[in-house]
Amino acid sequence: SMHLFDVKNDFYGGYGIVGGHIPLGVGMAYAAAYNKEDSIVQLYLGDGAIHNGAFHEAANLSGLWGKEGLNPCLFILENNQYGMGTSVERATANTNLASKFDSYGIEHEQVDGMDIEAMVEVGRRATERVRETGKPYAIEALTYRIVPHGAADFLEKYRTKEEVRKWRERDPIGLLEKRLTDEGVEEDVLEKIREEAREVVADAVKFAEESPEPDLSELTTDVYASEMHVADAG
Repeated sequence: SMHLFDVKNDFYGGYGIVGGHIPLGVGMAYAAAYNKEDSIVQLYLGDGAIHNGAFHEAANLSGLWGKEGLNPCLFILENNQYGMGTSVERATANTNLASKFDSYGIEHEQVDGMDIEAMVEVGRRATERVRETGKPYAIEALTYRIVPHGAADFLEKYRTKEEVRKWRERDPIGLLEKRLTDEGVEEDVLEKIREEAREVVADAVKFAEESPEPDLSELTTDVYASEMHVADAG
């Protein structure tokens, strides 16, 4: 997931260096304001990334530039309780992660990240607020990482199976399905939606598997300068 990138649709990717993208997003928001573009940056980060020094430096600049309406940046903090194999409680003295934005003059709010409708509502409202003011804003989505962090995290010794089972009852997709069923949506309609989602995933996997391997020369693309310019020292 950290290698997805789609400039045509204004999606500038994820990054393997945890927190490394935060200064880039804040800088992009400044550039949008500087160039008088009618756009904002939605900057996603996790409960692990917020403890990275890059977050604090970037958030400080965002709050500073935001005073002049020059940083239309919407921080979306996905607090899923665990940064890799370490719980929030074991990673920070202040577990109210949204409050960390107070240090940099960035207003914020919390939302139930397991409630899709709540997320859509706050996302739309906050997006318009940032677009209109040019000031940063932060949302902390309180959610949960149901699956292991990765392939090497199969045993998950840092949490109990009972904890995972309890949170799985609040799986946002399951909650939405129940809400739709309660509102009278028929099962065949839900199954059609599921099938459409499966087709999208299958098409993406097929495209990836059938795409040609990049040329070996790409290994050094953007790694080394192709030519050197030396300024005249005068």
